[in-house]
Amino acid sequence: MIDSFSPDSRQVAVNVGGAVQAMDVATGVAATTYSVAGMTYARTALSPDWSLMGGVLAPIPYGADQLASTLWHPQDGSIVRKIGDARYFDTPPRFDTANAIVAAFSFENHTLGTNWSAWHVWSVTDGTALRTFPMSSSPTEPFAILPGGQRLLTRAGTAVAVWCR
Repeated sequence: MIDSFSPDSRQVAVNVGGAVQAMDVATGVAATTYSVAGMTYARTALSPDWSLMGGVLAPIPYGADQLASTLWHPQDGSIVRKIGDARYFDTPPRFDTANAIVAAFSFENHTLGTNWSAWHVWSVTDGTALRTFPMSSSPTEPFAILPGGQRLLTRAGTAVAVWCR
């Protein structure tokens, strides 16, 4: 699954079995594999400038009780911080263009066969929860961060809601 193109558009990040490979667009050859030592990960995404990566980390051997939504530096695998207490990302996270905030659709509750999740927004700097949006049972609930992260877009019925951070 393709994650994103590098800032210079010469590479494309592809999720491959617990790691992300940066593939050279011209040759199709894997240029770099991003990983975190002793961990496997899922639901990952790179920030727009590829300086940060986010996803759900799990230790090898796997321990479901040790899953953590985490931000790290892809170049060396160093952990920046865990995000959202014991929550985990239901979707790959989204970063603003300044790497100031990160957002993800995260599990909230389970009722009568339905999982309920909500978009959450956190500060990359200190991990502070900045905003939680209403719960939804749809993992495709629309959400966008405008450049700079000062405006967030969600659905409001048949309209678009613009949120100021």
